Amino acid sequence: MNLKDKLGYNPLVIVDGGYSGQIYGTDKMALPIVKDEDFIERKDFNDEIINKFIEKAKDLEFVILNIDPEEYDMPLELRINRANVNYTTYLNKYKDLGDRASVYIALQYDPKACNWDDDDNSLLKMFYYNSDSLSKDLASLINKQFDYLSTSVKPSNNYLLRQLDMTSVLIDGSFLDLKKQVEWMRDSDFIEEVSDSILIGCLQFFGIKNIEAISTEINSNADKKIKKLQEKVDKLSKKVDSLEKQITDVDKFI
Repeated sequence: MNLKDKLGYNPLVIVDGGYSGQIYGTDKMALPIVKDEDFIERKDFNDEIINKFIEKAKDLEFVILNIDPEEYDMPLELRINRANVNYTTYLNKYKDLGDRASVYIALQYDPKACNWDDDDNSLLKMFYYNSDSLSKDLASLINKQFDYLSTSVKPSNNYLLRQLDMTSVLIDGSFLDLKKQVEWMRDSDFIEEVSDSILIGCLQFFGIKNIEAISTEINSNADKKIKKLQEKVDKLSKKVDSLEKQITDVDKFI
């Protein structure tokens, strides 16, 4: 069984790892704490996560739209327009899907460029647009996958989220301000963990918990990736079951 057989359609996932270059000056978005020849470009880091996410999501037969595929930085308004126009076109094709037809995942690894809550010490923050319950659900599901980091889910009136027509989440990583954690950006395992966590959250948003049930035997590498993702889903489910059991045991004594 593939994803379309399971859901009746192939969900659209719109991804955005872009920046507006004019906001950041001429240093190619280098981290402020790393200014030598080994500096890490924020957009490059975003792209690595986005590319891994796209590769695995395509293996599972999601429809993927990367609205910032260029080598240079695209203006925010153009990225928003690309997302909304393609979302409308997609809905015209699948008119009866409702609100869970598509999701938008943006990576903005630069908290100091926005008016975020500096009192929040979370390393990763999942922002959703204020009272949008579906976006909150998606943000919460993605957030649950990051059990190895300090994370939070927050409502926001961010301009990007306000302008989008579909369920959307903006993921922000404030750990980039900490010099001791810059090496995470160079760690391929960490980058893969982030992309996997986002993907699993999206799958669960669309009601998919058994990933292997929707896998298509494309090639052995794809099969290995899918099995690895399923192992992470199973691990999370065991933690949830254990927590529910603890709550039940406590209730007996109340």
